[in-house]
Parts: sequence; structure tokens; C-alpha cells
Amino acid sequence: MTTMVLGRLSPAGIRAFENFVASYDEPGGLAVSPAELLAAPDFIQPVTPRIELDIKAFSSRYELARYLSERFNAAGFRPRSNDAGLWNWLACAYFKQILADSGDGKPGAVARWVLRDSDFRRYYRHFIAGPYFIYQAHRDDPGRAMAVLCQKLGRPGDVVEQLVSRQEFITNRAIMAIATRTMVDPGPPPRQRRGAGGKGRGSARRFVAVMEQFRETWDLSAMTETELATLMPAEFSVAQRRPPSSKV
Repeated sequence: MTTMVLGRLSPAGIRAFENFVASYDEPGGLAVSPAELLAAPDFIQPVTPRIELDIKAFSSRYELARYLSERFNAAGFRPRSNDAGLWNWLACAYFKQILADSGDGKPGAVARWVLRDSDFRRYYRHFIAGPYFIYQAHRDDPGRAMAVLCQKLGRPGDVVEQLVSRQEFITNRAIMAIATRTMVDPGPPPRQRRGAGGKGRGSARRFVAVMEQFRETWDLSAMTETELATLMPAEFSVAQRRPPSSKV
């Protein structure tokens, strides 16, 4: 484990990191490694206040989000969702750890690594910014959002993809509480329920379809968890189970 001082990638640094990710699997790629990129003065900009981070592996998206939240809060630092340089620096710094969780050793979609100023509204898909801001949205009870935080850092999967593409869902306390009770085995540690990432009954795709149908009739933003639970179809009866603990 190493320790690094938090920084931002400059515009040139972001381009270099994007090229690195995009060419990772290509012959002759890897022109510059993340370590070399982070050591290049032209690619890095300072962050105030000074924050030291342990560059280490995390067991889940939740653990990463909790760690960053604790470090940032301790320093009185409030990062913005559209601070592309910051989030891309973090993705670059934790590249090795995230890639190790991917399952196939491939980085996948560049957009999960590289956030651009022009598409900051999609930051929930980013490997680092996504978990962090979901955690922050539910900081009074992060366990409520475990449906999209319990996964491996480099393998968010279909449950995350389905839910984070709808920001009004992932910031809704009642929806996320029901999603978590439906799709997560409490553990410890909390784990995504088998079949939640599929297409059948009780899956995230079905859950999203039900929520889309509900909001045609009800104001979901005004509903409590109990009120929403009474509307859920039988395939989501597991939503009545106890919620996962935040202590993982």
C-alpha cells in the first residue's frame, strides 16, 4: 500500500489517461502508465486542502465511498460532481485496484474511468464519483443504498447500471430502501442477491419497470418506504426483510 497526496488531472493529463484506458488492450498501447502519468508535473494540478490517501484495495463500492467520505470530511473538503480533474485523478490513482476487481482484467467502457466536464450529469456511472455521491446522498443511512454500493469496485454490474441511469431513483430514500431489501442479502457482509442482475422476476430491470409504472400514478418523491412497500408486487416480497447493516 502506498500513500499519495490528492490532486487533479490537468486537461492534458485527462487526455493522457483517456488514451491510456482506450488503448489498454491494443497492441502497442500503454504509452504511459498511471504511475508515470501521476508523476508528470504537466499532468497534475494541486488540491487544497492537502489530503493524503492510502492507495489500497477496497472490498466494495461502499468501502471506497466510506473511506473517501471520511478523509474528505476530516479535511473539510466538499468535492463537486463536475470536478472532472479530481475524479479522473482518483480513477487513475486507483486504476490497479479497480482493474483487479473487473474479473477479466479489462478496463471496459472509458466513461467509467474518465469523466468529462461536458457529461458531468452522468457522473454516477464513474467508478469513483458514482459510489461517493450515492453514499453522500444517503449519508444519514448509507446501508439504505447498499443495492448499488455492495458490489465489487470494478464490477458494478447490471443492478447498478439499471438504477444509476435514473438519478431520481438513486436519490429517493424510499425507492433505494426497497431496492436494497429486494436485491441484497443482508450478510454480513451485504451481498447482491442471486438473480438481481438478470432479466426475470425480482430483478433490477423488473424493479425499474415497476417504478416507472408507479410514477405514472403516484408522486414517488413524497412516499415513505412503508407506503411504497405496500404497493410492491409479490415478486418483490423480500422487500419486507430486514435491511443490510452499514457495518460491513
